[in-house]
Amino acid sequence: MRKRLQILAVALLGVLSAASSSFANIVQSAEPSFWDEYKWRVIAIVALCIFEALIIGLLLASRARRRRAERETERFALLAEAERRRLEDLVKNVPGSVWEMRGEPGSASQSMDFVSNYIQNLVGYTPEEWLSTPQLWLTILHEDDREWMPREFAKIFASGKGGVLQCRFRAKDGQVVWLESHILVTCNEAGEPVALRGVSLDITERKKAEEDLRLSETRFREMADTSEIFIWIADTDMLCTYFNQRILDFTGRSLEELLGEGWLEIIHEDDRQRSVDAYAAGYERKEPFVLEFRMRRADGEFRWIYDTGAPRFATNGEFLGYIGSAVDIHDRKRAEGMLRKIAEGVSASPSELLGSLARRLGDVLGVDFVFVGRVVGDNHQRVKTVIALMDGEIRENIEYELENTPCEDVMKYGSVSHASNVQSLFPLDQQLVEMEVESYLGIALRDTTGQPFGLVSVMSRKPFENIGTHESLLQIFASRAAAEMEREQAEESLQQTQSELAHVARVMVTGELAATIAHEVNQPLTAVVANANATRRLLANGNANLAEAREAIDDIIKDAHRASEVVGRIRSLVKKEPRRSEPLAINEVIAEVVAIVRNELVAKKVSLRMEMADGLPKVEADRVEIQQVMINLMMNAVEAMRNVQDRSRTLLIRTAGDASEGALVEVQDSGRGIAPEDLDRIFDAFYTTRPEGMGLGLSICRTIIEAQGGRLWAESSRDKGSTFRFTLSNCKPPAELREV
Repeated sequence: MRKRLQILAVALLGVLSAASSSFANIVQSAEPSFWDEYKWRVIAIVALCIFEALIIGLLLASRARRRRAERETERFALLAEAERRRLEDLVKNVPGSVWEMRGEPGSASQSMDFVSNYIQNLVGYTPEEWLSTPQLWLTILHEDDREWMPREFAKIFASGKGGVLQCRFRAKDGQVVWLESHILVTCNEAGEPVALRGVSLDITERKKAEEDLRLSETRFREMADTSEIFIWIADTDMLCTYFNQRILDFTGRSLEELLGEGWLEIIHEDDRQRSVDAYAAGYERKEPFVLEFRMRRADGEFRWIYDTGAPRFATNGEFLGYIGSAVDIHDRKRAEGMLRKIAEGVSASPSELLGSLARRLGDVLGVDFVFVGRVVGDNHQRVKTVIALMDGEIRENIEYELENTPCEDVMKYGSVSHASNVQSLFPLDQQLVEMEVESYLGIALRDTTGQPFGLVSVMSRKPFENIGTHESLLQIFASRAAAEMEREQAEESLQQTQSELAHVARVMVTGELAATIAHEVNQPLTAVVANANATRRLLANGNANLAEAREAIDDIIKDAHRASEVVGRIRSLVKKEPRRSEPLAINEVIAEVVAIVRNELVAKKVSLRMEMADGLPKVEADRVEIQQVMINLMMNAVEAMRNVQDRSRTLLIRTAGDASEGALVEVQDSGRGIAPEDLDRIFDAFYTTRPEGMGLGLSICRTIIEAQGGRLWAESSRDKGSTFRFTLSNCKPPAELREV
C-alpha cells in the first residue's frame, strides 16, 4: 500500500512540475490572462484534492481489508481450535495410544513429542514419563524382543513409508502386554525422514487367542496323526488342505502329493466321478455327506473306504469348508459278502434256522466245528449244545464241562480268539486233542440285559488266516443266534403260560358243571345198582332164569362203561398235559362236548339245535383245547339267555366248510346280544360283562384258536342274540404222500 502511495505522489509531482514549466514559458512569451495566470494552480489544487481523496480511499480500503483479515484470522483460529478439540476427542476415544516421535528411533537425537493418555492404560506409565524419558520404550521392551524390534523400527523409519510392528512390553505391574503399532513416517522437503507418528493397540487377548488356537491346532494334529482313522480338511474351493499321518502311511504318498485335488489319483477309476459328484453336491448344499469308494493302498490293493464329511462354519456363520473322517471298511464289506452267502438258501423254518445258519457259517468260514450252546447246571459250569456241527453233521444233546476249556474264557471275558496252537494253551481240554483242533474263536451270547447265557464258537484243524474277518462275522452270527434262542425261549414260556391258563379255565368250567357231571355219572351208576339188585334176586330164587340174569349183567357192564366214559371225558378235560395236535373230526369233538353239557342245557331250559355238515375234512388241532373252546362258548351262550323270558332259549351249533378248505364252527344263542361298545373288547384279557366273571374265558379261547392256525370272532344283533364263529385249518397229508 505504501508503495502504491509513493508511486502516486511521484506521478502527481511530475504533473505539477510539468505544469509549472509550461506556465513559465507562457508568461515569458505574452501577457497572461487571469485564467491563464491561475488555471494551473487550480489544476494543481484539484489534482492535489484528488490525490488526497485517493489516499483517503486507499487508506479506508486498507483498513477494511485489515479488518476482514482480522476476522478471517479469528475464524480460522476458532476452526483450528475446534479441529484441535475434535482431534483430541478422537485421540482420546481411540482404543490405543497415539504418539509422535522425532528423530531416528533409539538414537541420541530421538525424542518423544506427543503421547496420548491411553498409553497409561496399556503399560501403566503416564504420558509425562514417556515425554521426560524418550528411551522409555527401549527400557520396557520385552527381553525376547530387544534384539530384533529396534532394528525393525529403524528400518521402518529409514524406508520413509511406514509399517506395522507387533512386539511385547513389560507393563509397570510386570505383566506382559502385546502391542501392535501402525506407523507413518514424516519426511522433510528433501524427502528425508524426520519423525514417526503412530497408533499402538493392545492385542494381548488376540495373541492369547491365537496361541490357544495354535496349541489347539497342534493338539488336533498330534491327535489326528496318531489316530487310527483317516482325517482330512478342505477349504471353500473344495481343495484339500490337510491329511493326517494315517492317510499318508496308508497311501504311501506325501502330503504335497495329496493336497488340492491330488487325492483323486488314488481313488478307483470306477468310483472317482461318483465320489466327486457326491462331494460337490454336499458342498453346494453345505450339508454333511457320506461316501463309499475304493482307495489304493501303498501296496497297490484297492480297499473299500467309508468317508463322512461335515461343513465347518466360523462363529459368525461364515462357511470355512469341510472336515471329514474315513475308515477302512474293506474287511467289513468282505464280511457282509460272506454273510450274504451264509444267508442264501437258509431255511425259513424257525425250528431249523440255527442249524441252517450254522451249516452256512461253517461252509463260508471253512471251519470244521460250529458249536452253539447254553450254560446249564446250578453253577453254570456246563454247556449243553443247541447246535453242534461237526464235520458237516449236526449232533444233538452234547454236554461238556466249562472248566479248563476256551469256552470258560469266553464266558468270563465275552470273546476269545486263538488263530493257532490252541491245544498248547488249554492242555487239559481233551476234546481239543481228540478233535485235533488248531484254532478257536468264541463269542458269548447275551440276553437283552447284557448277561451272558451261552456261547457260539468255531474251531478248525488249520490256523485261521484272517481271524479279524472271522470275528466280525461270528459277532453278527452270535447276535442273530442270541435273538433266536431268546425268541424260542419266550415262545416256550408263552406257550407254557397259555397252557396253565387254559388248564385253570378248564378246571373252572368243570366246577361250574359239577352238578351236570354228577348227574351224568349218577345215571349209569343208578342203573348198575338196579340191575345188580335184580340179578341178586333172580339168583336168590333158586330157579334163576339164566337168560334174564345174563341180560342184567350185560346192562351192568354197559352202564359201567357209560360211567367210565363220562369220567374219562372229564378227566381228559382237566388233565394237565402239553399241547398235542392231531387230525380231528370236528363233528365228533362237538358231540363229545354236547354229551358233557347236555344236562346243564336241560337244567337251564335251553333247547339245542345242531346243524352238522357232512364230509368235512379233518382239522389239525389239540382235542382237549378245542373241547375247552366249545364248552366255554356254549356255557357263555347259556348264560346270555338266562334272563330271556319272552321267547324260547335256543342254542344253535352249526358246522360248515371253510373257504380255506378247513372247517367253520358257529355257536349262536337267542339272548339279548352284545352291546356295540363291548363287541371290540370281549376278547381282551380280564374284560368281562358279568359281575362274577374273571374275563379270561374268551381271551383264552382266541389264544387257543389262533395257536391252532385259526381265527375266532363274534357278531351280534341287539335283542336277537349273538354268534361266535371260529375256523380251523385243514389237516393236509405230507407233500410226499400227496405227490404219490
